[in-house]
Amino acid sequence: MRSLIVSALTLSVILVCMVAAVAAHQLPRGVLLEARTALAEGRVDAALVELESLVERFPDSPWVALWYGHAWRAKGDRRAAIDQYLRGLKLQPDNPELLIAVGDLQRDAGDLVRATDYYTRAVASAPSLAIAHRKAAAAEIERLRHGAAIGHLESYVKLVEDDLEALSEGLNVLGIEQYLNEDHDGAIATLERALSIDPNNGMAHFGLGMSLSDRSAEYDRALLHLRRSIELDSTNPTAHYIAGRILTAQGHLEEALEALKISLELSPNLADAHYRIALVYARLGDRETARNHQQRFQELAQLQDNLEAEETDIKQATDRDQFLFRYAATEALPSESLQEFRDAVAEILLAEPNNPGALTLSARGALVAGEIERGLEDIARALEIAPDQWESLYVNGILLYQAARHEEARLSLQQALQANPLSSLVHGGLGNVLVALGETRQAVEEYLVAINFDPEQPAHYLNLAIAYQKLGETELEAEAMENYRRLLRQHP
Repeated sequence: MRSLIVSALTLSVILVCMVAAVAAHQLPRGVLLEARTALAEGRVDAALVELESLVERFPDSPWVALWYGHAWRAKGDRRAAIDQYLRGLKLQPDNPELLIAVGDLQRDAGDLVRATDYYTRAVASAPSLAIAHRKAAAAEIERLRHGAAIGHLESYVKLVEDDLEALSEGLNVLGIEQYLNEDHDGAIATLERALSIDPNNGMAHFGLGMSLSDRSAEYDRALLHLRRSIELDSTNPTAHYIAGRILTAQGHLEEALEALKISLELSPNLADAHYRIALVYARLGDRETARNHQQRFQELAQLQDNLEAEETDIKQATDRDQFLFRYAATEALPSESLQEFRDAVAEILLAEPNNPGALTLSARGALVAGEIERGLEDIARALEIAPDQWESLYVNGILLYQAARHEEARLSLQQALQANPLSSLVHGGLGNVLVALGETRQAVEEYLVAINFDPEQPAHYLNLAIAYQKLGETELEAEAMENYRRLLRQHP
């Protein structure tokens, strides 16, 4: 169900430039037409060539940066895409479409929290931009945050009232989200509104039938909508199943049997349908067939339990490995309990001496303790096992930086950025290395990227202030220091 809702929100979404662009960033009419047409037709290389020339002609246009980023993304080069999106945000920090584009990259990378942050920033920047609410809602649905999704969907349907197709689709999703959030009255009202716009809206008929099916007094109306949804889409096994469940409760056993048979033809492993049809056969006196379906229900239920347990084990193992890596890269290790931390990591390594996440954690502990050579030994072993893990490459880069091996540190951090161009930590670490190499202007760019990804991290502003000081940019230094102090006051 959740995947269907998300698909309804995310399929066929085309980013278009806002009509009300800030005057200072407007382009001559039609300048982007050729590039956008090439992208729409799948001629990515042609679009890249055209956009490269536009960058030279309009270096200060965030819109050119936006579409150049889209072209690189279509080419499969995430790093080049993010470079262009961030260049655009530097030119126009509140450009909602650039914020959405970065959010999309975060979502593609599996970071729904960061993606939601960018979509929310886009909403704050342009509250009347419907697609920003749509994107935010889709991310919240994936996070199972139904209440937050409903808030964005309510805004979305208000903004698309003049587009009946978009309004109808938005109401469908809003209604089902309200149902999942246990607001059945709200779901019913929303889906009835969707049907008032389009009486042949199959998804709305299904959602309304599902919402009404929980109320015995509304069984007849629920059946009416479920049957209409089946007329419009006969391949939905859940619609047949719910209809069969209602008919069973009403005592219409032959009709229930037919509906449940169709449900199982469409989805033979729908366990609940086997359970319901077993009850019907038993009431009709066919105990052998009832027993067969009951047995199949039990087999499927056990199989589902086993699969869920296996998935849980795999997820827990994966989550644990990812936790080790992320903790090693992102968490501040308190010096007062450092030995306890290192003892805990040593226990993991005793049981799993080749666990790259634990080795990365051990290297991080050595870094905090000032045991740089020990840390380099641990991280070298981790990278032998998992050479493309960005967290390990990041910790390796920081260790090399502390060892004053700056060129090697640059290389390791650049490799980390290839693996994860969206990490503020890696950009900040690379900035520190560039300062040490005397490339302070380039370091400033890295710090600004880090701030864009994590504007609540005081260390980025402090590093930026130091870099501006080296460059003699006193006003910019003062601004960075003020932001640093502001964050310290907010998060003492």
